[in-house]
Amino acid sequence: TSPFPPVPLVRESVFTNLFRTHYNDYPTNNPAFIDAASGLTITRSQTRDLALSFGYGLQYAFAKMGGVRLVRGDVIMVFSPNTIAWPVMLFGGWAAGLRMTLANSSYTPREVAHQWRDSGAKAIIVHPTLIPVVLETFKILDLDLTEAQRRIIVADWGMSPPPTGVQDYIRMTDLLGEGTLQEEEKFPGEQAHETTLLCYS
Repeated sequence: TSPFPPVPLVRESVFTNLFRTHYNDYPTNNPAFIDAASGLTITRSQTRDLALSFGYGLQYAFAKMGGVRLVRGDVIMVFSPNTIAWPVMLFGGWAAGLRMTLANSSYTPREVAHQWRDSGAKAIIVHPTLIPVVLETFKILDLDLTEAQRRIIVADWGMSPPPTGVQDYIRMTDLLGEGTLQEEEKFPGEQAHETTLLCYS
């Protein structure tokens, strides 16, 4: 037993805790994430605003655009190498109350299919270069192209120039700007014990 008093455990969501704790104690226009290759920078306030916007897109706009309906507690997969879009995807999913399962970008279609089934994922946010892997994955899962397209979100945000050949899919940039959540989904008290990340690699 430690001689020090117990550290109080946070009893709220990761999103709420990160953006509430000391949020106003430091300049919110300070950089939070910087893309080394392009120099694109997201400030702390922009990260929060983008996440609330993407969260709205996941909760409300995705289904209206033809995607599957996502509700609090659903699992969504992220299949992408490191990009500046990661914090928007991750925090946006949490703001919408979703559980995120993260797939290694070197996975084969069969490996992605295993994680999809095992995690219970309903949709996937995928880097444009990995769409062929995802389409092969959905063939393994016996989903036709129409049904696959209802579950795919292309992670095109922050890319310059924008990717080509993705016009048949719903994109992050489609979902951003459709609206914004007034606040994130709350997980107070015992709800703070719910799972937020399902990591496989």
